[in-house]
Amino acid sequence: MSTAANDRESQARVFVLGASNVVRGCDSLVSHLCSTIGPCQIHLAGGRGRSYGRETRFLGTEFIGHTDSTMWQAACQPSDIPSVAFLTDIGNDIAYGSPPDELLAWVTTVIERLSEHCEHIAISRLPTGSIARLGRFRFWVLKTFFFRGTPLQFSDIMNAVDSVNDGLEQLSQEYPITLVEPETRWYSPDIIHIKSRRYATAWKSMMAPIVDFVGASTGQIVRYARKQIVPRREFNVLREITLPCGSHVMTH
Repeated sequence: MSTAANDRESQARVFVLGASNVVRGCDSLVSHLCSTIGPCQIHLAGGRGRSYGRETRFLGTEFIGHTDSTMWQAACQPSDIPSVAFLTDIGNDIAYGSPPDELLAWVTTVIERLSEHCEHIAISRLPTGSIARLGRFRFWVLKTFFFRGTPLQFSDIMNAVDSVNDGLEQLSQEYPITLVEPETRWYSPDIIHIKSRRYATAWKSMMAPIVDFVGASTGQIVRYARKQIVPRREFNVLREITLPCGSHVMTH
């Protein structure tokens, strides 16, 4: 990929880090960025159950943590266009048993690296309202089927969520970060995944700080299907796709 050539064609570089919601909602996420910013370079690092700092496996698919992502090679490439980033799905690591201090250390590493190349970063807080409505029985079901082996109890999760959100607040005072608040109504009963019909609304709200920073385009509205962006449905390999609107999407 020629960075210089893509810079001439693109309005911005956008780095998106997350987990299952980035995979499940990548069609509306990419469509929103292309429609509001115009042709851009979109770097997606997601994956079901993906961690910010450890290797994970979901249904036979392995993912490296975001601290070791191939995204950093792309971020270090010289660029003359605005660069922004969006971080979401931070709570997975709590369910894996990572203490808040360890998770915040990984997130801080990611933020430090991004801030060397990005002018602004938006981060979604952990969805306190959604997690609080989970209840002990649904927490047991979630723990049994998605996060086997975690020793945490429901009260531990709630305390950890509050600690991580407090830590994100502190980081927002030290780096060019805007924290965004996810709405409880966006989330499905499992409290982890945003409802499919809510993705467009959620991305528009949570990514507003970086879209506003770059400057909204008056270009055409575009809509892409997930299979156009992630043909194999996952983000476990480095892949580049050029979309009809002129945007380049790289998965990491």
